[in-house]
Amino acid sequence: MKRLSAAILASLALLTLHAQVQLPATTRADLAVLQDKADRYPSAKELVLNTEGYYPTALIHGRCMVGFLGKLNAGADASAWADEAVMVGARKGHIQSFRIDAAHLDRLFELPGLDYAELAGKVKPDLDRVRYATRVDSVQHGWGLPQSYTGRDVLIGVTDWGFDYQHPTFYDTLMTTYRVRAAWDHYRQAGPAPMTYGYGTELLTQAELITAGADTSNIYNNATHGTHVAGIAGGGGAGSPYRGMAIDAEFLF
Repeated sequence: MKRLSAAILASLALLTLHAQVQLPATTRADLAVLQDKADRYPSAKELVLNTEGYYPTALIHGRCMVGFLGKLNAGADASAWADEAVMVGARKGHIQSFRIDAAHLDRLFELPGLDYAELAGKVKPDLDRVRYATRVDSVQHGWGLPQSYTGRDVLIGVTDWGFDYQHPTFYDTLMTTYRVRAAWDHYRQAGPAPMTYGYGTELLTQAELITAGADTSNIYNNATHGTHVAGIAGGGGAGSPYRGMAIDAEFLF
């Protein structure tokens, strides 16, 4: 433990010497730990296994790459960072994303035009919080409003693919009433097609939708994106508290 603490302190001291790039204290501390782990796990695969989930690391082309967000100074061009240990990502204004090989973290302090850097955040699903973050729960309960608004008597049309017509989230919150009004499967050629367009298959009843099960596998293969999108818009939650925005609306797919 003492040896590990000494190694981390030494790494922190080394990072402090490089003043040309500003780093928040949390990033300096995390980089010191990553540097220590890189020394202990020379195998990139082992290093990723021992850091992913805690740090923004990924195994890319056989290397453990660490994700960063940085701020460039005026006139800086990250495409000029000619370094095998650095992968340049997307840029928006002065903000630049990039990755650095964990075995060469010192390169962070050699990138021209970089004023500030911090470890990239880990993306994680937060859809279970969306209703509360957007105050939709207040609208659904009618708090501060003359009535509650849940999407009743509203039709939501979703143009997408990957619909599971049998998914329980397409029932109401009591799991008794089916809410998909109809669907037009562009790739199912058995018919009947919509009269105006002459291709695909219309599914106009609950029985037809349940029998079909899902839309037809096509160039995207069987997928789930449409179910995901429709669930956010108005999913009933399938008996769980994780519901969509307009929980009483009906759907057209």
